[in-house]
Amino acid sequence: MPGGGRGGSARGGSQPREVLVSKKLSWLLRHGAEKEGLVLGKGGYVGLGDVVSLLVPFFLSMFRGCLVS
Repeated sequence: MPGGGRGGSARGGSQPREVLVSKKLSWLLRHGAEKEGLVLGKGGYVGLGDVVSLLVPFFLSMFRGCLVS
């Protein structure tokens, strides 16, 4: 997820997972859909399955420390 913009950065330390997920999803839907290869439908809509499949690696990296093998 590119830095910059009005969202700022996590200068004060790490942010809660909920905030990171929200920022990633917002960036993807507002700015990164075409860059990430999502096909925009009429009105700028994208398929939920397409969004989830792109975010799975991001989610796995976030929860890697919490998962029990």
